[in-house]
Amino acid sequence: MSTIRYFSKNPSPVNRQLKKVRYKMKPHHLTLFFKAVEAGGKRLSLELCTNRKLNIQKIKEIYPPFCSVTWLDNKINNITKHPTIRLSQELLENDINVLIHLPGRIYDKIEMLEILTAIKNIGVKNILVVQGEKSLGESKDDFPYACNLLEFIRQKFNDYFCIGVTGYPLGHPRSGSLDEDLLHLKEKVIAGADFIITQAIFDVDTFRNFSMQCRDLGINVPILPGLFIINSYSSLMNMVKFCKLHLPDDVIKFVEEHKDDKEIVEEYGISSVVNILENLFRIDAIHCVHIFTLNDLDTLEKGEQTAHCFGSIGKFLRPVQNSLTGKRIREDASESIETSSD
Repeated sequence: MSTIRYFSKNPSPVNRQLKKVRYKMKPHHLTLFFKAVEAGGKRLSLELCTNRKLNIQKIKEIYPPFCSVTWLDNKINNITKHPTIRLSQELLENDINVLIHLPGRIYDKIEMLEILTAIKNIGVKNILVVQGEKSLGESKDDFPYACNLLEFIRQKFNDYFCIGVTGYPLGHPRSGSLDEDLLHLKEKVIAGADFIITQAIFDVDTFRNFSMQCRDLGINVPILPGLFIINSYSSLMNMVKFCKLHLPDDVIKFVEEHKDDKEIVEEYGISSVVNILENLFRIDAIHCVHIFTLNDLDTLEKGEQTAHCFGSIGKFLRPVQNSLTGKRIREDASESIETSSD
């Protein structure tokens, strides 16, 4: 399999200038990153969760353009101590830009305003608006759908936040059809969504078809494919149950047949993701892919070590060092973002 050059051999004038300075991240709108990365480069962003152990040092070494942080606890008695707020603060303190997942259906307007104010106060500028699973708590009436929360944020905070929404390449489980779901997605974009992150995909054609359908409907914001690295039968089934994933027949067949052999399933998961990434990054319009990690950074490292084309992926997973100073610098377009945006 041929490898892809994820960074231009002759970088753009913007990137040439950036490599002369040490990168210093300040919280910023992801729209700035999306615009900058179009100048050249392919990146992986990571989703992290608060209910599993996390090695912050490894995150610093990977140095993604941003990390999203899931919202798994509905208690807000002391919002400053909420697990998502605390992890987000820690990431910011370690020079990592943050995207906070925010479920709407389990909070009323007063509670939501408190949460949004706390998010703003810690310096986070990016929110992924989601409806929220019923498992998080009892539904309330103020934000029955993600679009309701999106409109509320725009009303109260104007353009302070960069807002993302989720996309379902095969249709939302509770939608009548993919066409119906795409119309709801367009409503969110009209209401002010800045970008879309898709549910985990397991083949490139699924994403390509979804992206084309979005463009045909006039949805022109950045669309980030979501990927999940299968590392065990149990972790995949948990994702299917919690996220209502649609699995291709060949994936189900292989994993079912080898569900008791974790090593084989993990090797299959890594090679599958490598193949998908290679093909996704051949699509000019794709500059960033979002990895649903479940905090399993070891699998990313195994991928780098065992798959030859993961070596090229390592070029945009890992920071590089300035050969003269030894200081860590960034080698992607996101290093152009040195000032915060209000």
